[in-house]
Amino acid sequence: MIYITRENTAIVRKPMPACFAFGQAYDVIVAGCGTAAVISSLVLAEKNTNLLIIDRLNNLGGTHTNIVNGYYYGSAGGKYEAVDARIDAMMQQHGHVATLGGNAHPDVRAAAYEQALLRSGCTLSFNSWICGVYLERNRLVGIRYLDAQGVFQDAGCRLAIDGTADALLCHLSGLPTAGGRRSDGAYQPYSVVLMYCDQQSGQVHSTNKDAGYIDLDSTNEYDASIIDAYTHEAYLKDSYDSTDQYIRFAPLLGVRESRRIISREQMDFQDFLTGKKSDQPLFYIYSNFDNHTKDLAFEDDLQNDWVVAMNLWGVTASLGVPLGALIPRDIDGVLVAGRHLGVDHIMAAHARMMRDMQKLGEAVGEIAAYALEHNCLLTEIDRSAILEKLRQSGCYDPADDLGIIDARPKGTGQPVLYPRDLDGIRQLLASDRPGLGMLAALRLAARIDVKSSIRQWFAAGEETLRYNCACLLALLDDDTGESILLEAARTRDRKRLETSRKYNHDRGMTAVYLLGRLGSCAAIPLLCDLISRRELLRSDPIEFDEYISNIDDHQFQYLSHAVRALGSIARLRPEEQGFIHHFLQEKILQNPFPVFVTLKASTTRFDLGQRIRDYVSHILQNK
Repeated sequence: MIYITRENTAIVRKPMPACFAFGQAYDVIVAGCGTAAVISSLVLAEKNTNLLIIDRLNNLGGTHTNIVNGYYYGSAGGKYEAVDARIDAMMQQHGHVATLGGNAHPDVRAAAYEQALLRSGCTLSFNSWICGVYLERNRLVGIRYLDAQGVFQDAGCRLAIDGTADALLCHLSGLPTAGGRRSDGAYQPYSVVLMYCDQQSGQVHSTNKDAGYIDLDSTNEYDASIIDAYTHEAYLKDSYDSTDQYIRFAPLLGVRESRRIISREQMDFQDFLTGKKSDQPLFYIYSNFDNHTKDLAFEDDLQNDWVVAMNLWGVTASLGVPLGALIPRDIDGVLVAGRHLGVDHIMAAHARMMRDMQKLGEAVGEIAAYALEHNCLLTEIDRSAILEKLRQSGCYDPADDLGIIDARPKGTGQPVLYPRDLDGIRQLLASDRPGLGMLAALRLAARIDVKSSIRQWFAAGEETLRYNCACLLALLDDDTGESILLEAARTRDRKRLETSRKYNHDRGMTAVYLLGRLGSCAAIPLLCDLISRRELLRSDPIEFDEYISNIDDHQFQYLSHAVRALGSIARLRPEEQGFIHHFLQEKILQNPFPVFVTLKASTTRFDLGQRIRDYVSHILQNK
């Protein structure tokens, strides 16, 4: 047996003597009892499992209890609905308005979880910290933690559930994990949350303000961010009145993304884009790809294709989650319950909604119960047996597979459906909501020749159809519409498409991105001019919205996408690399300047000039 811990960020492995014995032994240890893992715990508790729950907070439920007390998208069905009903009953008992599971008072939710688990005989260890793990022949068999009294405890287990949301058990076990985006490792922005009571309805609500970026591996940075959250400009007022019935600040930051496992079956955005999906899902999750970042230019091509080129930020999709996405690769005895399941960076923006995390927790609870009952490895689980349990509770329902739909496009209450043929694709390309038509064409292009049809539409179409066809052809690596894109970029065409309910991009900005993606040499002077004369961007007449909420945002988007586009051209056109690299070195690195941006629902200005300089360094280092 070996003990693995982390000392000053380094993973340290220590052999244990043969005489070592655990102080206590459990069937299952739940490390971190958040939104998903608390449902796993309730499932196991109903089966009289000998259960130890360790959490660093003083309550259960993590994000759902302490930060996001309502629901945003997600699929209905499963045991969590019965839990929500019990919470509603408790709300009414204590004089609060029933909410059908949404906007529950945090203390009521926490109490409901705690009472149910204590009645079943579970052991709860609050205010406790995971310190290390014990492995025997590549199987996790125990955990060391520091309890609330400051005493180290060594507990053995047959199975462990990693509910830490940042894959801590897997990380401590020495397993490979995934982080943020590829260019700089950055995660999505975090939020600060304040809960308050509506005096008219009596319901509990929360405000959610994006507050910055954070290195989640830096304890000092995390602590400083929590302190800053309590003095966030959104919550400081000159005076307060009876309508400001604040309940509390969230004791956690609203972190949307953190370390994720490399699982036995990964869920990758590239597969989703091409139409590939698991043929053996345990349940379905449903949302848009809810990325909150403003510096999209530094995201991967696939993310920019989705949001900048096709304007599909608000489009929703159902994704089937397979058994293998919940099991870490290269180790046994561990399941994951939380947003750290086996997804890539782009998919992580989808696979994190409250309803879906609770469904995930139920599935993990049933998997663990099966493994205990049959004394089998996690790789030997009978999926059909688990699926039947989930079907009975409503967690698995084939009707939850809704496919792809723009449920709430801007300016209309009517959904835009995913087209199934060329006629449907052309109809959308001729409109101001072309995104799903572009996606359908990209998928169809893998099977048949669609370029010839698109070129014909481009040649014979009116202005809207020609522009949208030019964008689609660029996504298919065809420069037929290059002149249209050059003109849109040159004039900074401010027409904004309406595929998404929000976060649609100006046609000029989309053109800048696509010219880089094409490797357009003709765009180099234009892109260099955007950077050299960046102050002129501040004179553009702009219609502001939630994404481009001020002139700083507008300038940052054009500037960052111009830098990205030049980097893409340098990579695709080696003959232009020397000039572009020299230009970026001179204009960006040798003459640093601030570039400000605001985050969603916030007026605080963040200087992302260093991020642009870091991205240029990334371009220069990856020739």
